[in-house]
Amino acid sequence: MCAGLVAAGVLFEVDDVGTHFAGWKWGVHCMLDGAGGGECFWCGMSRGFAAMVKGRFSEGVEHGVAGVTLFGLVLWQGGYSVAGLWRWPRRMRKKLRTVNVVLSVAAGAVIIWGWWAG
Repeated sequence: MCAGLVAAGVLFEVDDVGTHFAGWKWGVHCMLDGAGGGECFWCGMSRGFAAMVKGRFSEGVEHGVAGVTLFGLVLWQGGYSVAGLWRWPRRMRKKLRTVNVVLSVAAGAVIIWGWWAG
């Protein structure tokens, strides 16, 4: 899943004109974009995440905390998944599993907070 999100972040580009997939203009445009007078939460999270994946960190931060949080969570989950495969068939240590749950719940809370507050 983490690899899929990173691949989507690399392949998709959303700008003021519309959505582009691997450099080609794609006719799909989010109906929520501009509906509230500005960038909707999901668009900001998607654009921020895609910018972070491409290494444009300052641009990612400009789109809000949700994209940065999602990027951090994907990095953590990617490393956690690799560590889990490395240790397989043994279980991950309880402290590491607890940290994973706490970070995942906290990231989800930040994303939901940004949705409601934004």
